[in-house]
Amino acid sequence: MENSELNAEIEVLRRRLYEAYEKGSSYEQLVHISQKLDFLLNQLNKDEAKV
Repeated sequence: MENSELNAEIEVLRRRLYEAYEKGSSYEQLVHISQKLDFLLNQLNKDEAKV
């Protein structure tokens, strides 16, 4: 995945996490979204370290 695609996906998940928090979603749901976001952020960091 290119960095631009990765950044776009990260933004989608950030918004989804914020919306889930605002709507009072369960702790498990928030953790699930947060873990996906962490994975993508780690992937982005690895990709940027290669450059």
